[in-house]
Amino acid sequence: MTTEILPRGSSGAYHAVDGLLTTLREAGAELPSRVFVGCAEDQWQRHAVTLPTLERRRSVVVTSAAADLVDAVRLEVGGAAGIPVSLHALEVGCEAAARTSAEEAACIATRAVLEIVLGRGPRAWLVGWRPAAFWYRQIGSPRLIGVLQQIADRLRCIPAIVPGPFLVVTGCSGAEVDAVCGDVDHLVSVRPAAVEVPSLPATSGRCRVEALMEAVGRADEEGPAAEMSPVPVLELPSGRRVGRWKRVEGEPSCRDGWAAGPDPEVEGGSAWRLDVGGEPRRIVESTIMDDLDRSREEILRVPGWFGAALQPGRPAALLVEKLACCDARRGRPLWVPSVDADGVRFLLGLPGPIWVDGPGVPAD
Repeated sequence: MTTEILPRGSSGAYHAVDGLLTTLREAGAELPSRVFVGCAEDQWQRHAVTLPTLERRRSVVVTSAAADLVDAVRLEVGGAAGIPVSLHALEVGCEAAARTSAEEAACIATRAVLEIVLGRGPRAWLVGWRPAAFWYRQIGSPRLIGVLQQIADRLRCIPAIVPGPFLVVTGCSGAEVDAVCGDVDHLVSVRPAAVEVPSLPATSGRCRVEALMEAVGRADEEGPAAEMSPVPVLELPSGRRVGRWKRVEGEPSCRDGWAAGPDPEVEGGSAWRLDVGGEPRRIVESTIMDDLDRSREEILRVPGWFGAALQPGRPAALLVEKLACCDARRGRPLWVPSVDADGVRFLLGLPGPIWVDGPGVPAD
């Protein structure tokens, strides 16, 4: 299979990747369909966004820029390698892309799908987490969509998922939907909730879809906030519990080392309050490498949507490795939330200390 290298050019990285792919092909390695190369002359993102999700999962990005790695995670690019690129790093990135492409790709419903679903019954429910923007950032769209797909499978309904993400359910009673939401193996710290969509017009399918999307826009404001228990945070490699976090208004009461929560005074929750019973340390939620120049009292918290993609050769893993190495040299912990068992194993190979929480961390 021929691997396309994009953008096409004459940069040193382009020719290095081309030569290494030839070596891997001769060795019988499984190669990706595309390799995106970061360069100053052209943007690889303009090529990637034209592809369906599954094709991006089959691809690899080769770059030295942290911003490129963040974009690669958002676009669900399957593998990554740094510049200067080595044969081993590119091979690991190709293997990661092969594993990722075998996973079920996220699917956002088209208007035609929504018309079909809304024609199945007069009542509809939106299933998801509220506030949606917060949980999208903390857990990540692929993992949340995977949970919603499980719910659709249990209800034997069409997996009509709209941005948020929310699952649109018709043809079921509210009690049936609530029961599955409470019973599904959701792999996240909070259960989704179902809210009935106000009466949809009984006219054309187009009008019903427009009314549904208006309801989605109001879901964050009118739907109930997701209930959650305090999430334990462990330190690697020791495994000791250092604290916990919870989404609350104001500072949570301090217990078990420290308690943290997103600062309600900061838009988007990109800064967190850490209650340690004394002078609070500030937590900055970011993936920007420049944040490593912050004061010694500040702690970097990686957004949770990185935690679901921490395996060797993945873009998220490459960036978290860079962040962990820099913070370890400065004697500061790095907080990586929402990690699964694979993520914990990956983080154990990095210099620490590293704080972790998520489905891969034992609960209380």
